[in-house]
Amino acid sequence: LDVCQPVLSSIKLVRKQDRLTDIQADVIPAALKGTDVVVHGRPETGRTLSYAVPIVNKMAQAKATGWQAKALVITNSVQRCEHIAKEFETLTKFWSVPVATMASRSMETELKKVTQKVSVIVATPMRLAEHLMRNAKFSNVIDEVKFVVLDNLDSTIEEG
Repeated sequence: LDVCQPVLSSIKLVRKQDRLTDIQADVIPAALKGTDVVVHGRPETGRTLSYAVPIVNKMAQAKATGWQAKALVITNSVQRCEHIAKEFETLTKFWSVPVATMASRSMETELKKVTQKVSVIVATPMRLAEHLMRNAKFSNVIDEVKFVVLDNLDSTIEEG
C-alpha cells in the first residue's frame, strides 16, 4: 500500500489490520491516484477506511508542504458521524488531524470547533444545511474543503 508511514503504522498498530478487505484493495489505490470513486458494500466491509485512508494520506503529505487540506463527510445518522470521526482519529493516532462532528451538539459548539483549524468535518445533511443557512462563518469553512464524501448515500436519500 503506497501510503505514508504514519498512516501505515496506524492501520497496522492501532487498527490491527494486516491486510486490506476486498473493497479497500479495489478502492484505495484508485483514490490515492486522485480518481473519484463510488463504493457500494455491506456494513463491516471496510468502506470507511476505503475513503479515509486516501484522504488522511493526502493530508499527511500536505502537512509537510504547509497546505491545509479539509474533508467533508456527509452521512445519514449521528451514530455514523461518530463512527466515521473515530475512524479518522484512529488513522491519525500518530499525528493530529482535528475532526469535528456536526450532528448532535449545540450549533454554537459545533461552529466554534469547525472554525478552529479542523481538518475533517463529519455531518448529517440536515445539520450541514442548518449551519449553511445560519452561519456565514461556516460558509468560509466549506470553501476550504478539498475532499467530499457522501457516506451511506442510499440511506440518506431514502430518509429524505
